Amino acid sequence: MDTPLGDTDVRVTMDALVEKTLRDPQAVDAQYQLKTMEAVGVVLAVELGDPKMVKIVVGKQLGGRDTPCVCQGNEQLRAAASALTPGQPITVRGKFAGMVQMALVLLNCEVVPGSPPADSATNAAPGSAG
Repeated sequence: MDTPLGDTDVRVTMDALVEKTLRDPQAVDAQYQLKTMEAVGVVLAVELGDPKMVKIVVGKQLGGRDTPCVCQGNEQLRAAASALTPGQPITVRGKFAGMVQMALVLLNCEVVPGSPPADSATNAAPGSAG
């Protein structure tokens, strides 16, 4: 799926996203499906083995067993992903695809350089009250 990201619709922390997903996964899908999301968390893993798809696995904390977010991208993501290490704080941006095989999925991901952390209560677009 190669959908342009456009403007960011929502910024959340992995804490808030996981908490909402555990409470009501259908509501999370309905609220965020195919919206451009920035998610703030820590790098759990980087998968560079597939030449056509790069994956950055983001979670609340290193070693946590909560639902991870798999951020998928193509060659444009490879350079940024190659420089990441597990445990590193990160903000990723992509299209929210919902829950797939027990993981939240963001498509067409990019790493947001130097962005400030999202407030755990933030569920609105940047610059809007919420």
